[in-house]
Amino acid sequence: MDITKIFLTLAIGTLGGLAGYKLKIPAGAMIGSLGAVALFNMFYGSLGKMPGSVMVGVQIVLGTALGLSITRGMVMELKTAWLPALIIAGTYLAAGIAVGFVVAKVTGWDLLTSMFSAVPGGLTDVVAAAQSVEGVKPVNIMVIHSVRLVLVLLSIPVLVKVFGK
Repeated sequence: MDITKIFLTLAIGTLGGLAGYKLKIPAGAMIGSLGAVALFNMFYGSLGKMPGSVMVGVQIVLGTALGLSITRGMVMELKTAWLPALIIAGTYLAAGIAVGFVVAKVTGWDLLTSMFSAVPGGLTDVVAAAQSVEGVKPVNIMVIHSVRLVLVLLSIPVLVKVFGK
């Protein structure tokens, strides 16, 4: 991909990301940029593929941002939370594996893409991790996680109203 296409892709993605963010779409910056670049590709021809070095840079920025959320206090909390954390993580892992097999069977997708689609993580984090694995289809994962996120965000207020006080 030549430098002009890289900058054009980033400009289109930035405009779409800002629009998604301003519209308060869940994960709007990512979904907006994805949509804008995808629409451009569909109607004006492929922009190509981002160079691996750009993807490494994106992962470094994402890892840095996640690292900033870890504090000494958070680590100290692990003294009391390690057992529930292991139980929850083990349950999520088992459920994710089971759901991954179901997704692969229902959709015909490869098992790795299906497993990433079933991971109960954050949209941005899961897609970023998936992009570093050969053969995984990040767009499929983005679609599944976006639908999951929207359904959860729409259902939580209803569930709180029905069951909570």
